[in-house]
Amino acid sequence: MPDMERLHLEDALEDSPQTRHLLMVFEKDAMQLKKFTAGMHNCCQRIMSAQNELCAATQSLAQQLRAYEIQKFPLESEDSILTSTLKQFSSYLDDISSIHQVLSQQFSETMMYPLNKFLQADLEEHEQALVRYMKMPRKKEEKTRIEANDELYNMRKKFHQASDCLYKRKCQLLEPVLGYLHAQRAFFPMGQDAVCKPEVEDFLSNIGASVQGVHAELAQETQKTVELIDTIEKQSAHLYHAEPPIDMPFIPPNTGLVQKAGYLMYRSRQALLASKWERLYFFTQGGNLMSQSKDEVAGKLVLDLNEEGVIAEAVEVEDRRFTFQITSQQSKKTVVLQAENFRERDEWIATLNNIVRDGGYVKGKAPPGKKKDSVSQASNESGSPHQQSPSLESASLVPSTTATPVEGLSLDTPIQFDLVSSTEGGPSLTPLTTPPKRINPFDQSGADLLDTPYDNAAFAQNFTVRFLG
Repeated sequence: MPDMERLHLEDALEDSPQTRHLLMVFEKDAMQLKKFTAGMHNCCQRIMSAQNELCAATQSLAQQLRAYEIQKFPLESEDSILTSTLKQFSSYLDDISSIHQVLSQQFSETMMYPLNKFLQADLEEHEQALVRYMKMPRKKEEKTRIEANDELYNMRKKFHQASDCLYKRKCQLLEPVLGYLHAQRAFFPMGQDAVCKPEVEDFLSNIGASVQGVHAELAQETQKTVELIDTIEKQSAHLYHAEPPIDMPFIPPNTGLVQKAGYLMYRSRQALLASKWERLYFFTQGGNLMSQSKDEVAGKLVLDLNEEGVIAEAVEVEDRRFTFQITSQQSKKTVVLQAENFRERDEWIATLNNIVRDGGYVKGKAPPGKKKDSVSQASNESGSPHQQSPSLESASLVPSTTATPVEGLSLDTPIQFDLVSSTEGGPSLTPLTTPPKRINPFDQSGADLLDTPYDNAAFAQNFTVRFLG
């Protein structure tokens, strides 16, 4: 070590100005050294705290990975490969946490201890001894006063060793850094041995390949989803326009629908002349037109489409466009609705008329075609003298539920009957002993309603007819 300026102790007894000035230089140097050492101590303390936090965080992560096994995920199977993989990862993290714990202990012994000793033993002992001496009470024993005085005397004599600070700074400042590097050198081989095992390398390579495969599948699925979304947006572009623009391809209405649902504007009468339009959700169900508002939990009946004389047609309303009405001649009811555009209006009209035309709704089956009313044609062709009788039409309206197909039978040729005259066998009017049967159109199928139409009447009337062909 090269020669350095020293404090000449022989001159200190003379108390000359030169010695005092030199002592002030040493004092200033000692204060700066104390300030620098305190800053270095704070930096080393941060490293120590970070290392302890790293140990705790690594251990906490390992515990969290092990906790995945006891979680009850609804979509996770019991023998999931992810559970065993995370459990294996947690064991490796435990080993790494143990190595970090060893490194933390080495930091404490080789880095923090020399700094603490330098600050507390050499720079603060004199001040502590002075404080204890000055706090000595008057009534204290003589022995205690002598011990405090001797301690302060020894500490003051250490100032004669002020030159030692120049030497101690060389070792006391280098020992913490040297200990830090030695601890890191010991740490890295331990980590190398812990994480570079063949089994760990095989495990990481397998997991890496699996993750890459999952990323590839995810990229493919993402691309398919993007393409699907683009296709749906292109195909459904007309749904975003209430009235499609001119440059958009024309889509004709589908007139073959037998079911339809959607939002329509419904006109309701207020007082005598005023009317109110409200937006409701309309749908067809079981041969009925239903509606449901946003505050209702179920739909309600608007019109029974199985009634005779129901027709849907376009209508012009002064203050609205794309309007149509549904009229029932039997119930004398008219429902006026408004669609968003011509296509929606025409589809609703066609759908409602298809349901009316294909009456006789059967639950769970395709609605059969409605039987044509051929009574008047049969009467005209047969030329029977009783063709003016209204009971002939009633007799021919009773449907047949068990019809066996016959080869060569023409569906256009009506079945002809001849009503027997009153002298041969008059009709008998028999009152029913049981009350009329109530019909719930939402709970009964159309077949039940058509097979037993007389169950809802208070009287049953029978006619005798003669089959003509």
